[in-house]
Amino acid sequence: MTRSQLPQLNHVSTELERNTAGLPDRLTLIIESVVADLEAGRHVFVSGSAGTGKSVLVRNVTRILAERTRRTCALTAPTGIAAKNIGGRTCHSYFGITQGVSNYIGHRPKVPRDMEGVAPSKLPACVVVDEVSMARRDLFDAIASTLRLVNDKRWAGPGLKVPMLAVGDFFQLPPVTPSSQRPELEEAYPGTHDFLACDAQSWERMDFRCYELTDPLRQSGDRGYFDALNVVRHGGTDGIEALRWIVEHARNWALSGASRIYGVNREVDAYNERMLREDPLAIGDTIEFHSHTHRVRYSADGEDLSRNWD
Repeated sequence: MTRSQLPQLNHVSTELERNTAGLPDRLTLIIESVVADLEAGRHVFVSGSAGTGKSVLVRNVTRILAERTRRTCALTAPTGIAAKNIGGRTCHSYFGITQGVSNYIGHRPKVPRDMEGVAPSKLPACVVVDEVSMARRDLFDAIASTLRLVNDKRWAGPGLKVPMLAVGDFFQLPPVTPSSQRPELEEAYPGTHDFLACDAQSWERMDFRCYELTDPLRQSGDRGYFDALNVVRHGGTDGIEALRWIVEHARNWALSGASRIYGVNREVDAYNERMLREDPLAIGDTIEFHSHTHRVRYSADGEDLSRNWD
């Protein structure tokens, strides 16, 4: 998938109310615009690279919707870990979908248990599908058909629909497709390879209002690093140069206290010993380290004095 294949983004009005204190102005305006779309019953898709505030947007959108509508939002995600991260449920659990390609493709939608027979005031203000890029095309078809059934029955009252807020980055986390399932998927969706949800016909039918978060929120203090990651994200030969830039600057980041990851223990031990010798806080004759199981003492030059422990 290329950047040009993303749907055209919506213009964000600068006249919207701002009630997300402490957030950047542009993110605040997008949050307000998304809330307005969902209140009007429109399906919304929000994308953006890592660290641009997608999780922050979900928390604020669902909070504002709950305050305005007095209705909660259903939080779902394609995997158990992703669902746990947002305090929600898996798409399978919420929409009543049994796992498996044949079950997804042959899914016979029914109104979810949480929506069946409830008063309009008790229906969710929206259904969030977080990490939607991990929802494979066949699973998304099953999700969309279930939500379409709910809305076709007008469970929310005349003219009012339960909208979907789909959030994720199709450049970042693809759906899991075991090799054993590929033949069945390729037969169902000829000419495709990644089986992305955004390639599904059901995605097109939902007519999403689309937004992309572009400004760093998590790495706002290091714009160069953020820009390099974005170049890698979009691919192409420029990504190679961006990776070289990251490697060249890795030493500076390490000195600022960043974590290091090594493949084997001997590299970890060598690095720890070197840092003990270079530690500017190693003032005096000895340095003491305490844990639940060990007590060790080093001299300022790194010599192990544990045998002399009092």
